[in-house]
Amino acid sequence: MLRMGRGWAALGLGFLFIGAVAAGIAHASPLVAAQNLQVFPTPTEQDVESPGATDQAAGDDEIEGGNQTGSEEESDLYGDPPDVTGFWIDDALQAIDDWNQQSWDGIVRVDLAPPEPPPTVDGSEVYVYGQDFFKPLRGATGSQQPVLTLTLGVHVPDLNGATFDVAKQALDRLALVPSSNPPHAPDDWTVDDQTPPSDQLVPFGYEIALSLTEPPVDPPPEPDPPELVEVPDLDSLSVRDAREAVLDAGLVFGVIVLRAPTGAASSLPRIPRPAHALSRTP
Repeated sequence: MLRMGRGWAALGLGFLFIGAVAAGIAHASPLVAAQNLQVFPTPTEQDVESPGATDQAAGDDEIEGGNQTGSEEESDLYGDPPDVTGFWIDDALQAIDDWNQQSWDGIVRVDLAPPEPPPTVDGSEVYVYGQDFFKPLRGATGSQQPVLTLTLGVHVPDLNGATFDVAKQALDRLALVPSSNPPHAPDDWTVDDQTPPSDQLVPFGYEIALSLTEPPVDPPPEPDPPELVEVPDLDSLSVRDAREAVLDAGLVFGVIVLRAPTGAASSLPRIPRPAHALSRTP
């Protein structure tokens, strides 16, 4: 019994010691308590988003056609090219190259449509008719390389007043297609209207409608007036001298013989026959 009493007494003292320690901790200063606690902030709505939320938000920046918006830095990196429609081809390529190096580190591929201008067209006549930019999603590579396509074209020449043959030659040289109204008009008919009008920019292969009219019929030329010469005075000249004078003046010499009408008395004087002509031989 004595031993059991001592055991219960020891157990009671242990409980008293534990209680005292717990009470000491409860009455400790707030600073000491804070130093022994690990504080976790209250989760926010952003913290509880799924791991793919950031990627989804980035995907929301994409817009139709591959263009995307976002921060100013992202807009510079993924910005659209300058509008070079209507630019001369050399100026357009220079502007595109500057933008490509600054905004895309030179990774944008530039395609021309057609790849080469027609050989009959001079380089100074080639302009950019239109452009189309394919911008892939960020991080895409390979077949998703950004591509800028420039459609090439020329300005329509002024064909009014030209013959159909001349107009066709001018359009063929610029790789444009002539269309006549009426169809199958002769080559000598004249262009009195065209669609599109002159100086409008069109792509290569564009059809140019020509309204043609029949040329007016020119009246026959009037003959040149004859050259006038002075008729020489032939009075009292012999036939030989008169003939020479007429020929020297560039005229035609001729002789008119006057004869008396049949049965009428001649108005010409009669020349008597010689006497010996009247004699008869026995």
